[in-house]
Amino acid sequence: KKQLIAQLMLGLPSYYTLFKGFDQVSDHPQHQGLIEQRQAHLDGICQDLVNFEGSLIHLCVMAPGSGNLAAILRELKARSAWPLRAKWRISMYSGSFNMRGMTSEDMGALKEMMSMSDHPLMDVAKFPFFGGKDFHKWTDSLTTFAMPSFASDLTSRFPHLASILKLFNDE
Repeated sequence: KKQLIAQLMLGLPSYYTLFKGFDQVSDHPQHQGLIEQRQAHLDGICQDLVNFEGSLIHLCVMAPGSGNLAAILRELKARSAWPLRAKWRISMYSGSFNMRGMTSEDMGALKEMMSMSDHPLMDVAKFPFFGGKDFHKWTDSLTTFAMPSFASDLTSRFPHLASILKLFNDE
């Protein structure tokens, strides 16, 4: 669902799917293919970063790093491409599942990437953003926080995005 939300909200026509670098056992039908593609995807990501001609890279971490953030930084260093010319802006969803799936090396990579940023790390998790356990009742969910016309406006303009946001909100 998170991949679909990113694709619909950010307009990404394609994206890389990185599998856990340390996970070799699974019953998922696409598991072996994802494991086999991991290095090619890491290479593609690093090549895209090296070739990037803009001034700002906005990295959105929406899932556990699972060793992949560290692997990207290692590969950039192996290519003598670190630090990159562009500055970084990093946003992340720090839900407990995502944070449990970050390796210490991922956290170190995030810290190093942040050292190349002029912007603070933006946490887009609802719980800390709206005050933790002391949140206002209006911020309990998307349906209580948004304007009354938001759902119908979004549904008429972006029906697929509205559907996936509803599924995500109802989890």
